[in-house]
Amino acid sequence: MKTKKFFGVMALTAVFAMFTVLSLTGCGNDDSTSGGNDDTQNPGDDKGKLPDGIEGGNSDFTYIETDVITITRYIGTAESVIIPAKINGKPVTAIGNRAFYITTITSVTIPDSVTIIGDEAFSLCYKLASVNIPNSVTNIGDSAFDNCVSLTSITIPDSVTSIGNRAFIGCTITSVTIGNGVTSIEESTFSGCRNLTSITIPNSVTSIGNSAFYSCAFTSITIPDSVTSIGNQAFLSCTSLASVNIPNKVTSIGNSAFGKCAFTSVTIPNSVTSIGNEVFSKCKNLTSITIPNSVTSIGNQAFNECTSLTSVTIPDSITSIDNGAFLSCTSLASVTIGNGVTSIGMNAFYGCTSLTSVTFATGSNISSLSYAFPEGSRGDTGNTLRTAYNAASTKAGTYTRAANGDTWTKQP
Repeated sequence: MKTKKFFGVMALTAVFAMFTVLSLTGCGNDDSTSGGNDDTQNPGDDKGKLPDGIEGGNSDFTYIETDVITITRYIGTAESVIIPAKINGKPVTAIGNRAFYITTITSVTIPDSVTIIGDEAFSLCYKLASVNIPNSVTNIGDSAFDNCVSLTSITIPDSVTSIGNRAFIGCTITSVTIGNGVTSIEESTFSGCRNLTSITIPNSVTSIGNSAFYSCAFTSITIPDSVTSIGNQAFLSCTSLASVNIPNKVTSIGNSAFGKCAFTSVTIPNSVTSIGNEVFSKCKNLTSITIPNSVTSIGNQAFNECTSLTSVTIPDSITSIDNGAFLSCTSLASVTIGNGVTSIGMNAFYGCTSLTSVTFATGSNISSLSYAFPEGSRGDTGNTLRTAYNAASTKAGTYTRAANGDTWTKQP
């Protein structure tokens, strides 16, 4: 009886051991079949999984293979790279996210089979000096050529319809031609391109995004008539920009859009309804500004420190002038304020040390002028413009003072 029990236990143990070995072997076979790639990500890419397909590679590239090829990483050693049009007889249609990220390539030839250049595809390729973008490409991803500091020129073909945010940020390009397939220049696309002196924007573009040309070096720019919006800081700190046209279709100009530019005059088209905060702040060469009757408000510090501006006329359409709108415009000598203005913000004209004449249009009735205008050395105790205005039975008229004087007087 004991012998039978012993052989029974031994048999069960042997069966269990065989089952365990087979299970483990089966798991290994499953892994080798699938390649263990279900959760594999593009090197350096935290945006998600690779496209479904077979992962492959050769001496120069890793790639994903379906009915087409997506280059996922350059692993070669050559500094001058020619991307093949086909791999394994299949067309190369995409350069994946970060495919050439921080490599030491100096030039790259992209075949006309490629339609997509992925996010950060050539980001931080600090030696990259030459790249062709073929007419087959339709999409250039976010930060695609971010800080390619040796890249001096670029031509974006007509086939391209989308250029991502920060696509060429920090490049040393001196000239750019944008094809007529592009409809918008996105946020920070050419931001920090401090050598960029020449750019051609096609009539297909309708919007210029935030910081699109921040701190660029061009002296003039032609914004096509197709553009309807200019984003925040779009041309901020373009300190050599001496000439700019704002097309008649533009309806919005973002905050600080032209701050610290070098132009001497600007005409705002009658399609614009508001002037945002700091739009022309610190444009120290600006001597004249034309504000149309379409504008209803002037934002905070819109013309702050425009130290060459000598006169300004606020049209009847404007209802509010915000805080610091003309703060420290030290050459501003005369201001005419339309009868639509009902409020003038704190320090709107404060620090305008040359201001000696303010004219309020017929029908003027402003509720408060508190601390809006320079008040001289005596501050609240002097016969300030607001006290003279409030005391007048008829508000309309011209009020004057001596330069840096305390006393404002309404003229007969």
